[in-house]
Amino acid sequence: YTELFFLDEATALAAGHRPCAFCRRQDYRRFVEAWSRAAGMQGPAAADVIDRVLHEERVGPRREKRTFTAAAGSLPPGTFVTFAETPGDAFITWGGELYPWRFEGYGEAIGTAAGAEAFVLTPRSIVAAFEAGYVPRGGPAIEGRAATEQPRPS
Repeated sequence: YTELFFLDEATALAAGHRPCAFCRRQDYRRFVEAWSRAAGMQGPAAADVIDRVLHEERVGPRREKRTFTAAAGSLPPGTFVTFAETPGDAFITWGGELYPWRFEGYGEAIGTAAGAEAFVLTPRSIVAAFEAGYVPRGGPAIEGRAATEQPRPS
């Protein structure tokens, strides 16, 4: 494997990287369980199956970033999006709010943009895993900001 460093788990997942099976075994198992359930599988998916799907979902034939569209307000916590009006900016959905992503951490909440069409940066199957119950760790700048969000893993 390649050692990579991200701001937080949600950022890594948006880039198409699942939790490590060796160094984050418990999170890996929870992720595989949710990912497999979302994919309609009877048992846990093998890591190579997940990795292949994630690669196909994030990289196009000309090595371009693949995205899909969805209403910003319909997305689960931890999903990264961008908008036509702000194509160079990324936002994380968390606790019903959108927070701008920065290299140094997240900015202040900018609201919900509930009905706005978003370009979803997080691979589709990871968004489905979030919907199936996997909640990523949002990073120190987001953790604890919203009392209405789903419970986070310990």
